[in-house]
Amino acid sequence: MDMISAPFSRLKPLVGAIAQALTRNQFAPALLPHLNKPFAFFGHSMGAIVSFELARLLRKQYGLEPVHMFVSGRRAPQIPDPDSPIHALNEPEFIE
Repeated sequence: MDMISAPFSRLKPLVGAIAQALTRNQFAPALLPHLNKPFAFFGHSMGAIVSFELARLLRKQYGLEPVHMFVSGRRAPQIPDPDSPIHALNEPEFIE
């Protein structure tokens, strides 16, 4: 019986779990042998920040870097979002 784990609520543990699964060859077993060749990441929206953080972790801990990173639907991490997070809006602001 498969155990369902709780969803991740923080980015660092998610990226760490992905990297750990990669190094243990649990995540896409066909992928790990190819990380010694040029590779690229693509991420959209939340996937953009996950791929960015995963690339940082792989570079820091394993000396691996993608030759390209393609992202869409997300600002650069160092540029703050001028809009309030939608989850922080009260009901009238949310409806507006």
